[in-house]
Amino acid sequence: MDLGSPIGMLVAVAAILAGIIILGGNILDFIDPASIMLVVIPPLGALFAAFPLKQMLKMPKHVGILLGRQKYDPIHYVNIMVELAEKARSQGLLALESEADNIEDKFIKNAALMIADAVEPEAVEDRLYSAMDAMTLRHSQAWAIYDKGASFAPAFGMLATVISLVNMLMNLDFADAGGVAALGVNMSAALITTFYGSLMANAFFLPVATKLRAVHQKEIDCKNIVVVGILTIQKGVNPKVVKEMFIERLDPQYAAKFADASYD
Repeated sequence: MDLGSPIGMLVAVAAILAGIIILGGNILDFIDPASIMLVVIPPLGALFAAFPLKQMLKMPKHVGILLGRQKYDPIHYVNIMVELAEKARSQGLLALESEADNIEDKFIKNAALMIADAVEPEAVEDRLYSAMDAMTLRHSQAWAIYDKGASFAPAFGMLATVISLVNMLMNLDFADAGGVAALGVNMSAALITTFYGSLMANAFFLPVATKLRAVHQKEIDCKNIVVVGILTIQKGVNPKVVKEMFIERLDPQYAAKFADASYD
């Protein structure tokens, strides 16, 4: 389980709360049900209005992506490509058809089946990159929700501040000493709504959008390994050369993990 995202969000909120206390404030002064009603719910309503319901209902799945174990490991994908290269070199490309039954990743399986069926390299490359483009489009619809939420939340925070200020000024009575004394309290209550909007945008929406982009990029990197590897295998390149090619392409931190492998 990847706890980086929730821990990071909690640290951000905790630091803000600690700052309030250090500055001599009271955390309870920042808890206002009316402000929460004005700032938290309207952005969610706006998001449901802006995006298809089917897309919005996938938000729990996004939480699962943030918390789940990241399965897109370049080392794993390189190992699979080298194994397929060995199989193809020793038994021929047709042997990859039976090997594909043991591969869980549909992208790799389809790629292996295409070269086993003697599909032209250009067609293999086009189909794989088209699948990646379609995946990017789907994923971009997910992080677009949070990008838009990051703009909605501060806007509704400002709107709620305006509402609070209007109500405060409408009820302000300078002839009443109590009314004047309450001016500071009412003004601070109005500004809390801006605080909520900024907090939602920077401690939730933007981090989630950024993390979804990062997870997507990892998947793209791994799928690029598959495309390069499968086209190289189709050309009949020696598995040792395939391995060396990936070592050159990968981040140096991964290179040592392949140093002990040997090929005939």
